[in-house]
Amino acid sequence: MFLIPQTLFCQAKKASTEKTKLTAIYLDIGVGVAKGTLSGGGLNFILSNNLGGSFSFNELVIEAKKLPNDYKPSSFLGYRIGNPEDKVQSYSLRFLKEFPTNNIKVRFGLEGGPSIVKYTAKEFVKSVSQPISLFILFGETSNYKSTTTTNNTIGASFRAKMEFPIGRWIGLELALNSNINQYHTYVGAEIHMTVGLVRAKNISKKI
Repeated sequence: MFLIPQTLFCQAKKASTEKTKLTAIYLDIGVGVAKGTLSGGGLNFILSNNLGGSFSFNELVIEAKKLPNDYKPSSFLGYRIGNPEDKVQSYSLRFLKEFPTNNIKVRFGLEGGPSIVKYTAKEFVKSVSQPISLFILFGETSNYKSTTTTNNTIGASFRAKMEFPIGRWIGLELALNSNINQYHTYVGAEIHMTVGLVRAKNISKKI
């Protein structure tokens, strides 16, 4: 009867003395959509206790929010030149929790943490009549001039992903990526390729 507490004590002592090891460290890069074009990548690491972290950069390109209804773009020989866009750029430091499955080539993960967000927006001013130039002879100038304004803020970044570490050194991720900030909050879907030590040889299931 006294062997049971002693056994449990020995197991707890052994677990407490086991070192947490690095099981994965890799880069990810990819694209996605979020009512605009989403791209980005990052550096990730996972420990043997299925906890870890990531440092990532994301850029979302969307149509300019303040684009006037009567805006006409510049064109040359019938081709449109330029497309007024706003950009949301974020640098995020996220903590992550991995959820292994019985298949070492499939796992799930949740990430969350703060981010520094840079929002670049286009401002528009009605153009006055333009002087005749060689450009105008073959094209048309926009009826608006645009300037760029930049604002910085702190946001919160979240990511839920399904991972496919098909090999030790390469894999694939399908994810939902969200950034909450005061200028432009978004939720997008993305697909990323992962390169590096994406998983260990043998992974024990610890949730």
